[in-house]
Amino acid sequence: MQRRSFLTVLSGLALVPELLAQSQKPAPATAAPLSASLSEVLDQRLVGIEKTLQSLTSAMPAEQYNFVPAAGKFEGMRSFAGHLKHTAFASNVNFAAILGEAIPQDDGSEDGPPEIKGREPVLDYLRDSFAHGHRAIASICEQNSMLPVKDPSGRVPYTTRLALAINAVSHCYMHYGELLIYARSAGVIPPG
Repeated sequence: MQRRSFLTVLSGLALVPELLAQSQKPAPATAAPLSASLSEVLDQRLVGIEKTLQSLTSAMPAEQYNFVPAAGKFEGMRSFAGHLKHTAFASNVNFAAILGEAIPQDDGSEDGPPEIKGREPVLDYLRDSFAHGHRAIASICEQNSMLPVKDPSGRVPYTTRLALAINAVSHCYMHYGELLIYARSAGVIPPG
């Protein structure tokens, strides 16, 4: 778990130069002058993974949502739906911390609510987490992005809203990579 957390943070840190570059990049000469705020740049990243995941989840047939690859070392791993629920749960934890809300709780597995089963309920849960994310990211501004907030993971006492937003987006991308393997193993050709 610590290795995965380290990789998530490391991949999130890779987004920092892009975020800073995009927020400071001059607009193309043919476009009207634009100025993007920090929250707009962060939200662009969230919209990107949201659309990417929606595309993949639409391609995966409903009967394959409990699929776990048989070849390789996948024994005891989450199903396709399990990855989506975990992604939504972990995102909600980060977004709640950004907004100062109560942190969602589960049985410690980080798998999200056990009563959510089947394609449509899982997709609703994922869509709700993205809506939560858009609200959370919209609340981030230059003045509060680096102020300390309680770290929901408990690994360190404090973090920042910016770090939580980057962690949420990078965590989604990490699971997208795993979901691609699941889709291909199930015989589904991922879109785009």
